[in-house]
Amino acid sequence: MQKITRQFIFVLLTIFTLLIPHSLTAQVLRGHWVNQSDAAIKQYRMRDLRVIVLDENSKPIENANVHVTQLKHAFTWGAVLPKNTEVLAEWFDGSAPVWRVFNAVSLDRYTQWNNLQPQQDSEIQNNYIGPILHLARQGGKRIHWGRLINADEGQNPEWLTGLQGNDLAQSLDQYSTQILLDYKQQVSGFSIYSGMLDRDFMTEQLGLAMLRKLVLQTKAVAPHANLAIAFSDTLLGKRRREMFDKIISLRESMIPVTRIAVSQEVTGVLVPSAIERDLAWFDRLDANTIISNLSISGDSEAGAALNMEIMLRLLFAQEKITAIYFAGLYPNESPAPNSSLFKIDGSLSSSGQTLEQMIRKLWWTNESAATDDLGNAFFSVYAGSHQITINLPDGEVVRTTVYAEVGQDPQIVLIEPLKQ
Repeated sequence: MQKITRQFIFVLLTIFTLLIPHSLTAQVLRGHWVNQSDAAIKQYRMRDLRVIVLDENSKPIENANVHVTQLKHAFTWGAVLPKNTEVLAEWFDGSAPVWRVFNAVSLDRYTQWNNLQPQQDSEIQNNYIGPILHLARQGGKRIHWGRLINADEGQNPEWLTGLQGNDLAQSLDQYSTQILLDYKQQVSGFSIYSGMLDRDFMTEQLGLAMLRKLVLQTKAVAPHANLAIAFSDTLLGKRRREMFDKIISLRESMIPVTRIAVSQEVTGVLVPSAIERDLAWFDRLDANTIISNLSISGDSEAGAALNMEIMLRLLFAQEKITAIYFAGLYPNESPAPNSSLFKIDGSLSSSGQTLEQMIRKLWWTNESAATDDLGNAFFSVYAGSHQITINLPDGEVVRTTVYAEVGQDPQIVLIEPLKQ
């Protein structure tokens, strides 16, 4: 019995050692689930790249050094911008840790209807949105509008909840159409309807015909935007089933749901196998998914960093997830202790350092190879834009930029001098 107990304790200690971080920021996660997620990430997020280097006579150049450096991910890594316009410029500093991993921002804190049009007859108040859009464009970041129409009457202007029938329908139509017309060229996506798992005030008043019209009309007005139906607190937990049933019901009512946005506050001690089971719904629901508001905490700062790595690995491995937006970046707006990416003094928290390392080091292409006798150099790169730098044997340096898309067949890049 003592031997069995000793062996059992040894097994527990071994498992614990595989999961515990050596420091607050350097994770050492191992196991079958890590191997599985790595394989899925390679399949869904990467592409084999074949660079062929030729001389002016179209003959292969051997022993040219080819270096491929990632510039931007195809996958959307984003931040929900805090409601603090005093530090706007800091958020778009392309060299700042954590902020440099984000290629997108969400305006959700600024774009709620009750903020933009507090009075029924007033113009849409977009004072803050213009400067944010300008900085985002300068920084080359995609922009997600956030929630357009909220089903919950408490999240809408007070004057709206007093309307009924045609007056309510007309206000919905005018507001949504105006926003889409004004911003569809600058904004890549909208969560067009949200909050229906709580109190669906809008469909209670106007029926599902209202939602069907909203979905079809927004697609017609902004055909190139990513349009989603949004559900809160549904990535994990019991509300997933409610969301699943609601989506099936909407589809049966001829309301097309092809993209959804989900949010979640993740905390506690995460068990990877349990999270994997929770995420199995992605395989059953045919819909691309934006994680529009994600906050990850833990029982301690080290626990939060560990949870961050677990969630990043498992989410990035899901084919249907196209974007992740992190919320609660700073302590004064974090929903739970240890969930912020920055400390009070502005330095990175352990979770922020983990995020930076996972995206900018583990999942960031930075590779070199020499060409063979046929002028080939082979790479496996993360989908997105890359700079290719070629040092030729004669000392000449050639540079070009390419965009690698996810695909099964190798993407070929042919480098050949221009004719003089």
